[in-house]
Amino acid sequence: MKFYESKIRGHLRTGQGQLGCVCSRFAGLHHDGQDAGRYRAQHPGNDRGTFENALGVWRSGSHPTSDVEIGAAVRGLISLSARTPCKLEAMGQTIRTALLRNVFDGRRGREFNGKLARVCVLFEDLRIELQGLSEFSLSVLDILDPEKENWLAPELTGKYRKFYFTRRSIATLREFAECLRLIVQDMAAHPTLRLTFRGLQYEESKSAWEAAIQFFDTNKDLVTQIRNDIGGHFGHKAALNALSLLSSDVCGSIAFGDDDQKLRLHFAGEIAATALLKHLPGKDVAEYTTLIQTCIGPGYEHAINCVYILVQEYLWERFGS
Repeated sequence: MKFYESKIRGHLRTGQGQLGCVCSRFAGLHHDGQDAGRYRAQHPGNDRGTFENALGVWRSGSHPTSDVEIGAAVRGLISLSARTPCKLEAMGQTIRTALLRNVFDGRRGREFNGKLARVCVLFEDLRIELQGLSEFSLSVLDILDPEKENWLAPELTGKYRKFYFTRRSIATLREFAECLRLIVQDMAAHPTLRLTFRGLQYEESKSAWEAAIQFFDTNKDLVTQIRNDIGGHFGHKAALNALSLLSSDVCGSIAFGDDDQKLRLHFAGEIAATALLKHLPGKDVAEYTTLIQTCIGPGYEHAINCVYILVQEYLWERFGS
């Protein structure tokens, strides 16, 4: 894991209980000493990077280190809603706009176009999920553990939200792996769909593509199992697993407040995090580091590489026609 490891590591901090341990393992047990808000206050003019620029730095081996560099990489690409096809330059990006019915013209292969559309949606889902799990504080979402209530222990800020987006990102990885498998099947069945790696460095891109295919094939069962237990919605099986694995010394709390969010189930995060123990060797939360390094983290990287290759091969020119 490269780029996203740097990003996540810079924001998540050591917590308490299973959920806190999970967050700290995701952070690689490292913190750069600056939270997001403070960095932005000290560097007000730097948040201008693009996703492609930061990704280019990441791929070159010089990983982004500041919150601004890394945050910009995830927030990236400008979204346009223009109805008129056009091409323009903005903030170091070449932006192309085209009629989507022309881009995904059924005469080019409706089924394959559907898979391309699906993988693009999953890519943007993953962007939001990674941003959600890596931000230090999101007050509108951090109802259970807001920054203002954790000023003595800032590492506890947003821990439920961070683990929620971690779970969602695992579900997205599972969907991405399935979509990629179907795309590869189409490529094998139709020679005209096979990758040429146009516009890319051939050997590097081919190697990245093959590594991604191998990764998702090797980790298919593990990602599926984790997704079924904790990814996305928290099912009955996950709840039963969590209750059976709860440590005898784990406490939880429940509260009624005076604001609009009156009921607060603080113990819910502990239950959700405990369900993950089933997939860790020895049911030891310390093994979460290994899971991140060998499966979840690399999955983010491979997914991003695949989307860039697919967009360059099949969609970029369609937006420029």
